[in-house]
Amino acid sequence: MTQRLVLIGFRGAGKTTLGTELASRLGLEYCSTDKLIEHRIGTSIAEFVTEHGWTEFRRIEHGVIQNLPQTPVVIDCGGGVVESEANMQLLANNSVIVWIDTDVEDIVQRLSTADNAHRPLLSTNSGGDMRTDTLANYERRKPMYERWSQMRVNTSQQTLEHIIHTIAERLIHSDHNI
Repeated sequence: MTQRLVLIGFRGAGKTTLGTELASRLGLEYCSTDKLIEHRIGTSIAEFVTEHGWTEFRRIEHGVIQNLPQTPVVIDCGGGVVESEANMQLLANNSVIVWIDTDVEDIVQRLSTADNAHRPLLSTNSGGDMRTDTLANYERRKPMYERWSQMRVNTSQQTLEHIIHTIAERLIHSDHNI
């Protein structure tokens, strides 16, 4: 493998689960931009965003992305990474970008669990409603995910094994040297 594998997609799509398993099977290092950010800021993303806002979060995120390895690695990006053209240009360098997509109703269901209660809302115009926030932001970001991805994999109603097999097959039968 000579390129990085970058996973983008909306929160709750399964990027972290998929990224850790793909890295393990491919014998590669796994990097989570969100975990690297939390390490840098010394607190959770939710707490940081509440105190400093999304703009400051994106500034920190950019610094983390600038320092990611340029060697073959699996990179799991936060769902909003596509909000920054500069971040996506950095990530596109020497990478295959895979959009981990999920049906929006599945995302809403996944984000409704107690495990996801810590995630901050993405916009202030949702009236504090997670479902409204998710639907609006998913639709807004969808063209950005489409623009940057070279491959799209839907994780709704698919087993982890099937998703990994699908990605591996597409990489093998594509121009991407991974």
